[in-house]
Amino acid sequence: MTKKKKAILAMAAVAMAANAIYFYARYHSTYDIKCDAYVSYQAKQDDFGYDVVITMDLLNDASGLFGIEGTMRKGTNSWTLNRDVAFNYQHLQTHDIRLDEVRIIKHGRDNSPDEIFDRNFISLKDDASRTISLAKVMNGYVVGTLRAPVFTCLTHSR
Repeated sequence: MTKKKKAILAMAAVAMAANAIYFYARYHSTYDIKCDAYVSYQAKQDDFGYDVVITMDLLNDASGLFGIEGTMRKGTNSWTLNRDVAFNYQHLQTHDIRLDEVRIIKHGRDNSPDEIFDRNFISLKDDASRTISLAKVMNGYVVGTLRAPVFTCLTHSR
């Protein structure tokens, strides 16, 4: 075998090894989770609360979606909440992920004010509110954010 062929084979082997390492690391820094939670929250000091069902879907391609549907209240006002929050995510530490490229999809029957959603769920303005902690507990995950209270999301098969 000539030196040129050996060099080409060596470069191909290095490229394949680098590719394998990259995809191994990427796979182990993503999740494959689909879970649901019912969350009832009342902040008496703000006279604010909500009762919602949250669906969390984190995919191996580092994309995700929160589906949020229910009722939100402030004082004597009540609104229907029906939104999806689509995002890409990045694994930060042991149990933390950061949401990037967040897009909020407001469905037709959602009449809740954007600023109240932004202040109490996921903010498009505040980066700190887009960090989520996940901890595996039995058949679900404990999910915590800066804006929303901690909730338990029970997994189900895809």
